[in-house]
Order: sequence, then structure tokens, then C-alpha cells
Amino acid sequence: MNFLKKNYKLVFATLIILILMELAVVYHMLNRFHELYIPAADALSAALKDAGVEEEEAANTSVKLGHKSGDAWYNVRFEADGTVYVYRVNAEDGAVLSSETE
Repeated sequence: MNFLKKNYKLVFATLIILILMELAVVYHMLNRFHELYIPAADALSAALKDAGVEEEEAANTSVKLGHKSGDAWYNVRFEADGTVYVYRVNAEDGAVLSSETE
């Protein structure tokens, strides 16, 4: 305890440096997302193309990233001409993994 009283500035500065280093690591990991996955707009384009629907015909579009056990995909949902389309698109290469209509 005596050490902390004498060196509180050093301890405080060390803690600040450690926190900043951790924030830098987290920032780097979050920015790698852009390098690893295609943009959400590309996933939507892949689903629209597969469905034969033009972008201006699609309504209520939704694109959400999902991941599990190292795999990543986009859940894509849109409506066109009274039909609801639901797609799963690979987040790495844009390949259509599954599709269904409601």
C-alpha cells in the first residue's frame, strides 16, 4: 500500500497506457471486419440478382450479418411483387447459400 501512495502517478499512468493499448487492439479488430467481409450492399445485390429482381423493385430490404463457429453470412430479406424473399449470402465471397420465398 505504501508503494501505491508514493507512486500513484506512475501507477495511474501505467493503467492509462494499458487501457489505450487495449482500445487500439479492439479498434484494429473492428476495422478488420471491412477487410474480411463483402459490403452489405453487395450481399443485397447478390440476392436480388439471384431472385431476378431489380433494385428499384425491392421494398422493405433488410441485410444483417450473422456468424457462428467461424462462418459468416448475411441474412437478406426483401419484398417484391407481393412476395417476400429470404436469402443467406456468404459474407466472404457473396455466394448465395440459401433462398426461400414466403
